[in-house]
Amino acid sequence: MMISKKWAGLVAGVGALALLSGCAGTDDPTPTDPEAPVTTEAAPPADPAPSEEPGNAPDQNPGAGAVDIEAGFAAVELATTEITGGQVIALDWDDDGHWTVDLISGDTEHEVKTNAEGTEILEQEQDSVDREDAERLTEVQVSLEDAVRTAMGEAEGDFDAVDLDTQGGAVVWEVEIDTPDGNDVSVYVDVATGEVLNRG
Repeated sequence: MMISKKWAGLVAGVGALALLSGCAGTDDPTPTDPEAPVTTEAAPPADPAPSEEPGNAPDQNPGAGAVDIEAGFAAVELATTEITGGQVIALDWDDDGHWTVDLISGDTEHEVKTNAEGTEILEQEQDSVDREDAERLTEVQVSLEDAVRTAMGEAEGDFDAVDLDTQGGAVVWEVEIDTPDGNDVSVYVDVATGEVLNRG
């Protein structure tokens, strides 16, 4: 059967349009390969936390530290002000946080306890004077404070106690110091000359 020229032209036009559509599809981008490696940009490293300067490091043990001997001297001054005519024969730091000052006034020996700062009297006691202490006291020319400062220059550590004693026939201030290695050392200071006679 013969196809008219009109229908033949229509068929040819439809074929050409289909051919053009197929060619246009080839312009689509190439599909992504699912196995291709994915490259990601690494995030910049975070700034490190600022480190503490050695001199500004926080105190790991607040409250701890050396015995404040200046507070001990303040306790001595407070006690001598409180006890009329009192002369100091001993000073002791107690680990529970107070100072004990022993003084002689006339025929009476006084014990005065103060707070850690040496600014407040907490307790007082008194007893008959010890004759040996009274005799030693008559030879004192170097103050307790000066003797302690001398002794602290001889041995490293924290002050513990000081009292009048006798060493090799001489009256001395015996100053006890707690050393950093955990031991105790006694420094004997002549009460007349201020000279260190011995330590042990």
